[in-house]
Amino acid sequence: MLEFKIVHKNNRKYLTFDKNRLPAYVLEMISEVSVLNLVKIYNDVINYYDITEMISIKEYFVSSGASMLNIRLLMESLHTLSRSVQEYLIDENHIVIDENLVFTDSQFSKVYFVLCPNEQSDYHNDISRLIKYIFGNYFSCGSIKEIRIREEVLSFLKNTSYQYLQIMNVIDELENTKIFKTGEKQASSHFDIGSFLKDKFTKKSPYNSSTCEVGTAESGLCLTNIYDITKKIFIAKDELVINRINLSKDYHIRNKNIGRNHARIYLEDTNIYLFDMGSKNGTFLNGEQLNKRTPYPVGKGDIISFADEEFIVC
Repeated sequence: MLEFKIVHKNNRKYLTFDKNRLPAYVLEMISEVSVLNLVKIYNDVINYYDITEMISIKEYFVSSGASMLNIRLLMESLHTLSRSVQEYLIDENHIVIDENLVFTDSQFSKVYFVLCPNEQSDYHNDISRLIKYIFGNYFSCGSIKEIRIREEVLSFLKNTSYQYLQIMNVIDELENTKIFKTGEKQASSHFDIGSFLKDKFTKKSPYNSSTCEVGTAESGLCLTNIYDITKKIFIAKDELVINRINLSKDYHIRNKNIGRNHARIYLEDTNIYLFDMGSKNGTFLNGEQLNKRTPYPVGKGDIISFADEEFIVC
């Protein structure tokens, strides 16, 4: 890693590197820092990079997490920078791509980069490492769709070098993917969420904090909300009724579309069954509406919908 230090002078905060000084002609060429998104540089015995009111992107992600908007802005800034430096006859391999040395403001409204001529790096490989690092450690997955985006991007970067347009196409395609619509059969062009998540939610992994096994009353059954994975229904007994009324023996969902006694899930002969109790808005299993008061077996990876509340069985 490139060695650097932070210096405070006259109420300003500067970044410096040992034995680093940019030639005067380079400083002159990049004086329009707004074009290049480069940290402003002051020439002295060594160069001082003014990072006042900036924080590293790592600091930002540690405190706030990395949203899809943050990652898009970072990738777009890198893409713009790569094209712009060519106009200034600057070798892009002198751009420092490191989570500790790429900066932003407190709102992550702009991204700033450092030019260090003594640092010879592999620009595109460094970007690939940075994107993998962010998706792997700080990307905030609040939905199933975001989990899939992370999976696909990491898989792409594992097998291919960083390519801005291809990765953005992957993200755009997944963000526009229709995951599932309650009461509708799952078409072949739709995301097969059951197959994708069958393993993700049934073994210990960075994608879930809790694990459960289906099939015994001792281990219990877990239903995870598709659109908010922090919402889980844990069933540690042989039967549980889903309703909208807060009764101590049942699980209630605060949703006007859920019936007073909507559905029940129960264990019989080591098998798990789903039973619609005559609900007005229906209970669905993998997109098919259940006949009322008829038991249906369920297993890991199945999608259960109580009206418009959708869960995956794990």
